[in-house]
Amino acid sequence: MWHGLLHKPTKGHLTIDVKQEKGKLTFVVEDDGVGRSNAHNKTSQQNGRQSLGVTISEERLRLINKAVDKNNIHIQDLIGADGSPRGTRVVLTVEDITAK
Repeated sequence: MWHGLLHKPTKGHLTIDVKQEKGKLTFVVEDDGVGRSNAHNKTSQQNGRQSLGVTISEERLRLINKAVDKNNIHIQDLIGADGSPRGTRVVLTVEDITAK
């Protein structure tokens, strides 16, 4: 999320929503940044080297998802009507251990 908002020419927004339903917690984190592909490209260009932050974060999420069967993670690139990137949404659903 940081990279997507860092490179946005105007002020960006980050929203975090948590819902509890049917024994599960759902966390939705969404930004209106430049999108994952643009953030990755801009960070690489700016530093003169390839940034691994986005790749590392995605790999961590994949490992968590494999390690704990009850976790469900979805990463969605948000696209505007004109086809341009409009940010990213990450949805994480986990079992609510307090519901037991």
